[in-house]
Amino acid sequence: MLLHGASQDSTSWRFNWDEFGRYYDVIALDNPGHGKSAVPPSGPVESVDEFADYAWGMIEALGLERPIIMGHSLSAAVALRLAVRYGSQLTGVVAVDGAARTKNATHYRPGLLDYVAINPMAWIETTFLSVLGRATPIARKREMARDARRAIPEVSVADLVAYTSCDFLDELSSIVCPVVTVVGEDDWSCTPELAAESHEKITSRKAFHCFEGVGHIPHTEQPEVFNETLLRLMASTFGTGSQANGGQS
Repeated sequence: MLLHGASQDSTSWRFNWDEFGRYYDVIALDNPGHGKSAVPPSGPVESVDEFADYAWGMIEALGLERPIIMGHSLSAAVALRLAVRYGSQLTGVVAVDGAARTKNATHYRPGLLDYVAINPMAWIETTFLSVLGRATPIARKREMARDARRAIPEVSVADLVAYTSCDFLDELSSIVCPVVTVVGEDDWSCTPELAAESHEKITSRKAFHCFEGVGHIPHTEQPEVFNETLLRLMASTFGTGSQANGGQS
């Protein structure tokens, strides 16, 4: 199950699902208020726990057994939260440029969201352009920034509330399923140091990889490298996929 990041939707995985689909059954979920998922009657979601409730509800509704959850950015925290809660029922979790503690991180100081709310989509577009890696072509950067503007402004702000209030680092030692953590070297939103901080707290089987010259969204910035690297890491860490099954799905 692929879970997208803030201000995005399931199409952020459009360069990945075919390759992963060679070895896995792939489900790309639109979080509440994103893509084709409606905003909840109570309003946009503002917590990692509520996003995790939604994702687990979908897993139960679809009858998925021991799924792998791959989450990006905000949803990397969601995936880690699900690993804390339901690790014994998961094959594994992949955290892409996300962490269990982003609260009050350097670039998201208290009070920032008061300014973001004035013109959230301009802020989002500018942020997306700046958070991508130096090796990513400018045409791809502009495409990704345009994609982010599809989000509802209130939803984008709520995503940032959820992302910047995330803090359950001390619970990661309870995870029992394997965890793969990957991060872009040039990511300032979730720095390699933040991702490594969460990785170090995990005591189950795990793997860590940092993509050179890549920023906050490696699966769209450099999809070929991302796909090859993740399939290899998942095979060696989870015992699934291409190498584990001799190339058969």
